[in-house]
Amino acid sequence: MKSFVLAVVFSGMSVSSFGQASTWPVSEWVKKLGDGSDKTNSVTQLYFESISAYDITRQNELLKQLEAAGNSNNLYFKIRLNLLKLYILTSNDNARSNKASQAAALQLLKQTMQDANESNDEYLMAWVSKAYFGAALFYNETELGVMYSIYSIELHEKLFGNIGYPSYHFAGELMYRVKEYERSKDLCLKWLMKEASSQVQEIKEYRMRVYNTLALAYHRTGKYDSAMYFYNKALADAKLIKRIDWQGIVSGNIGQLYYLQKQYDTAIALLDTDYRISTEYKLNDNALNALQWSARAWAAKGEGAKAMQQFRAAINLLPKVPEDTYRQNVYYAAVEVFKVNGLMDSAMFYAGLYQKLHDSIEKRITTSSLAISGVRLNEEKNMYNIRRLQQEKKVQQQQRNFIILGIVLLAVISTGFLYRLKMPMPPGICIGYKQNF
Repeated sequence: MKSFVLAVVFSGMSVSSFGQASTWPVSEWVKKLGDGSDKTNSVTQLYFESISAYDITRQNELLKQLEAAGNSNNLYFKIRLNLLKLYILTSNDNARSNKASQAAALQLLKQTMQDANESNDEYLMAWVSKAYFGAALFYNETELGVMYSIYSIELHEKLFGNIGYPSYHFAGELMYRVKEYERSKDLCLKWLMKEASSQVQEIKEYRMRVYNTLALAYHRTGKYDSAMYFYNKALADAKLIKRIDWQGIVSGNIGQLYYLQKQYDTAIALLDTDYRISTEYKLNDNALNALQWSARAWAAKGEGAKAMQQFRAAINLLPKVPEDTYRQNVYYAAVEVFKVNGLMDSAMFYAGLYQKLHDSIEKRITTSSLAISGVRLNEEKNMYNIRRLQQEKKVQQQQRNFIILGIVLLAVISTGFLYRLKMPMPPGICIGYKQNF
């Protein structure tokens, strides 16, 4: 399995200048990995490509050979070696579920980030922060993901003008999930400015997803015209690359938009399409969401029986979708469905369930936002402390240099003075001295 982290860490790099990697001996790899002039870190990607055909055991053997032959005092080599270790840790099939592997990867990144910060080399800091971002996404560490997406993007834009094409997309989706809609829009638009016209198949798929995320961000901020424009762009791309599953997903999103504009018949038709396709592709969460929105639309039309039918289908599917957000949506739909059917006690019951769960979710989002702020503040404190320590070391070094210089000067002066005392006086000076005495 190709490491997911690599999709983020090495996106947009060119390795054409390095030639055929597989012919390099260990000593040559050590030399290249320690080369500080490779500011894009493309040699590390080239190494990954050269070992991709090997099994994990052989990859580990090669890594041990590199570590034994390399110079750990060379920060470029040390940090690149740690990125290679990260690749190994995230390439196993059970890497996401293996808590020990996750803890080792995140601890490795924490130490590597500290090494990069201590170096004051922004290129090193850019590589590691991007790897940290990729690993945080891989392990579903939202707070770290937000922190290092911002950090890595800022550094890459400063040093290289932009960050590789998946990173803007992944960061845009992440910001949408934490309800940072304006930042999500900005990141998606940056991606589109760079890659929208690409004809590469993989990038076309990313473009479809970017259009959908951008539309969702406009949707959630009440900019329905812009949302519809980008939903249609996403749907067109889904058809172009023949992603039937995504045609269902985007159709459902457009259906929600029509519901909010009270065009219920159109909304129901699109939501039915979403439900049918999502069921076919076993996308239970999406199918559930389509059902509860359809139930709301039928209720808004005053069709109580149809609304109840859709609601009961949603309730039956709910055990297969454990996420609280979907359960919350079903509870909200239940209130509308029971109200239109005149069952006010049931409507009040589900209103209570909805409010309790909604408050819990909002509290978690707030806590998550605070945690994100805390991570960033802690990182800034660490950076400040590291740079303060470096400044103190610099001052101490200067003080030591002045002391050494003073000692040397004193020694030179003392030596000269003693040498002059030992020199014999000319006779005239000696006689005169005695006569004066």
